[in-house]
Amino acid sequence: MRVISWLALGLWVVTVAGGGFMLYNGQAAPGEDGRTIIKLNKDEQTFVLGEMRGLLEAVQGVVLALDENDMKGVVAAVAGKGLEDLKGGTPMAIMVKVPQSFRQLGRGMHQGFSDIRAAAKNGEGRDKILNMLGDQLGRCTACHASFQLPR
Repeated sequence: MRVISWLALGLWVVTVAGGGFMLYNGQAAPGEDGRTIIKLNKDEQTFVLGEMRGLLEAVQGVVLALDENDMKGVVAAVAGKGLEDLKGGTPMAIMVKVPQSFRQLGRGMHQGFSDIRAAAKNGEGRDKILNMLGDQLGRCTACHASFQLPR
């Protein structure tokens, strides 16, 4: 009976370790250009690319609103993009496939939009929000320099 208990414990440890490894690393492989290839099915890719387009549209909206010095427009441009807006928005099937570093960049991106919204609501100036937007674009660049979604 002791052998079976130890065997069961050993199998449990291997399963948990393997699951943790998969959750941390996702389903990714090194690409030829040094970026990490994230392996998603077509529907998952469509979802992720749609999210990226939405974030880029928010950046565009912020720039246009700042050009008019319209802080309400800035708030409207980032509506639905902040961290508090997510509420389980990314399907779990995608979350387990993408590496932890990809998830961290995404979380930082959404937090950045939350921060921009708060800054606009609190009357921060255009220069401050432009600097924050520059940080956002740095996250975009870091992500695209680090990962690829092959078709």
